Amino acid sequence: MIIETTITVIVQPYSWISNTLEMPDEAGSVINKKVKAGTSLNSLLVELANSYPEFRNLVFDPETGKMSDQALIILNSKLIQYGEINEIILNDKDNVTLAPVIFGG
Repeated sequence: MIIETTITVIVQPYSWISNTLEMPDEAGSVINKKVKAGTSLNSLLVELANSYPEFRNLVFDPETGKMSDQALIILNSKLIQYGEINEIILNDKDNVTLAPVIFGG
């Protein structure tokens, strides 16, 4: 009998990205997402895109593996480059922040 180990990843979306995950845009709103141990950041994004059509349309396209240029990924307070999402393996209690790019002037 094989027992699959699961971990919990904390997904914290901000601003309009919260709406794509059918969450209120409130500070502190999180998704405690259970995934298999060994899951990559890319696989987490694919899972979110497959569960939430607006996330797929506006934030992450799993067909191309591309993030919107209007969104940032921050893993445990470190900004992630889009080319890294396939290489990063998530750990239990990792915090994945999805934030909008903010332009100012």
